[in-house]
Amino acid sequence: LEMATTKVLGCSQRITTRSTCFQPFLTVCRHKYSNHWWKTYTPQTTHKEFEKEHVRNTAEKVKALQEKASKRITGDLDSILEKSKAKKPMRRSAEWVPPPATLPDFSYVVKRSTFKNAPVYSQFTKGGSRAATVIRRIDGDIFALDKDLKQSLGKLHTRVNEMTGVITVLGKHKSRVTQWLYQKGF
Repeated sequence: LEMATTKVLGCSQRITTRSTCFQPFLTVCRHKYSNHWWKTYTPQTTHKEFEKEHVRNTAEKVKALQEKASKRITGDLDSILEKSKAKKPMRRSAEWVPPPATLPDFSYVVKRSTFKNAPVYSQFTKGGSRAATVIRRIDGDIFALDKDLKQSLGKLHTRVNEMTGVITVLGKHKSRVTQWLYQKGF
């Protein structure tokens, strides 16, 4: 217990009191010659007084927060308007090629991602010591794509997952595979 005050009442008992946040005072009593303790609670304020004080404090806090938010919103609107006036073009890598109007006539198709990039991704496993390049969004004859990829880029170790339409090339070959797909017209 936190001892706020200690009073000695006569020779029979000692009273120790402490207060908590908004709970009543806790009075702990102990007989002078034994270790027998008992607790009593005496209310600090009535519930109505506490509710009035709580409502008043809450209303002041809400008003302060509303004023702060309105100042911040007006400042944010000004900065947003300034940013919207000068729109910057979307950054692309130097390798990026815009998608063609028509897709090439192969037995397979590699669709572009949502942001019109080639669906070629790097994947690192075993704590970053094993690298792989993943080609996704493949429709059609996935084995023909695997064969063309190996013929044009040299000896590559690949894994083909026909169910998900994914080819995994072992090693860091993202830029080579991406450029090859752009040259093929995908």
